[in-house]
Amino acid sequence: MAPEEMFQRELLRRELDNVSDAKRLREMALELYDLWQRQRSVTAQLVRQDLDQD
Repeated sequence: MAPEEMFQRELLRRELDNVSDAKRLREMALELYDLWQRQRSVTAQLVRQDLDQD
């Protein structure tokens, strides 16, 4: 993992550690899940495009 990624991960970890409201944690979890799914979709699309070019 690149230093920037490690830094961002640590920032998120600290933010999560400081949240005591369960509703807020749930909102954050849903937002992270949504972002993860979007990233997976874009990655899959890029891989398909790369394979189609070969």
